[in-house]
Amino acid sequence: LQIDIIQNMATLSQYEEAYDEAILLYKEALPAYASLYGKNHPYYATALQNLANAYSKNGDPLKGIELIEEALEIDRSNGLDVSISYTNKLHNLAILLQETDNLDRSKAILTTVLTNRSNLLGQNHPDYIYTLYNMAVLTQKIGDYDASKEYFLQVIDKYDLQIESFFPYLSEREKSKY
Repeated sequence: LQIDIIQNMATLSQYEEAYDEAILLYKEALPAYASLYGKNHPYYATALQNLANAYSKNGDPLKGIELIEEALEIDRSNGLDVSISYTNKLHNLAILLQETDNLDRSKAILTTVLTNRSNLLGQNHPDYIYTLYNMAVLTQKIGDYDASKEYFLQVIDKYDLQIESFFPYLSEREKSKY
């Protein structure tokens, strides 16, 4: 219970953009996760991911990359390398790599994320579409404008499909936002 409270306080600190405080709280929770579950447990990997996010939002993407890579190794060692959790960590790593201008590695990872999300969630899932969008932005950064355009067109098509599918079920207030 105490770990959950610390994690929730850290998450709240992140929402409030108090990243230094969030980092301290996430770091405080890590030894408790290690003690309860061991350093090779998926919960410990998730705690590392949370700390990585706080570091990246605090302007230290290199520390975030280091922690995410450690979390990914834990997931791989537990046979979770095709799970949603693992794929989400990969996606976060790809975004941090873009921030550090490691664009080729980011593209390779985003390609894996697209494959995993397609297989696990389907190509109309919002996370898949979000990854397509990130690939469009990345290929634009790289200078591959034809590929970028194709990704953006896929995003638009899939977004339109989502609106058509869900629009009838929205409240009038929600519809007014479109």
